[in-house]
Amino acid sequence: KASKAAKEVFLGSKDRPDFSAYEGKMSYRMWQKAMRTELADVILSQGFSIHSFLSVDKDVIFWKIDITEERMQKLAERMMYRLPFNEKAYEDVDMTIPTDRNGWPIPAYAAFQEATKDYFEDFKSIDRIRLLVNHLRTVIDLDRLAEYGVIQRYLHVGHYAELMRLHEQWVSFKVSDPTTWLPRNVDIFEIRNFFGE
Repeated sequence: KASKAAKEVFLGSKDRPDFSAYEGKMSYRMWQKAMRTELADVILSQGFSIHSFLSVDKDVIFWKIDITEERMQKLAERMMYRLPFNEKAYEDVDMTIPTDRNGWPIPAYAAFQEATKDYFEDFKSIDRIRLLVNHLRTVIDLDRLAEYGVIQRYLHVGHYAELMRLHEQWVSFKVSDPTTWLPRNVDIFEIRNFFGE
């Protein structure tokens, strides 16, 4: 059963661990520990980094999984991930970015290519999360990991500095009037880039 469960969690064929270690007798706690080790190895083999830290009350270990810019570009190209063209792309063809009736820019989107990366907008936090999670799901069954108790849960979080900037610019709970929490026009793109469309 331990070997079968391990095979259900690790989906990829290239970086699948050796399951023979799970064939003998093994306690559930030992199995979970071994699975966590395998999980870390698989994540690192995908070109991601892991930073671990304890919760405030020191009873939970958190893993923060991140991705380098170079790895993100390779994944984006492989997944044909769509990004908006930047101003340079429009300038090089003597065009301006189209706008809607309110004057908001509406750039064209295309599948990212490393060869023309200078013509695309920078990756936002939401892009980083989507690329990382979508790729992880091709090699690891995250829901099955939680079901088997290897992890408690997983969540997608943006960068804390971006969250604090949104908090300061857009909403502050020190303000007693909730109607002032509605986003202003200048906040719309920051909010979209943090939470997604």
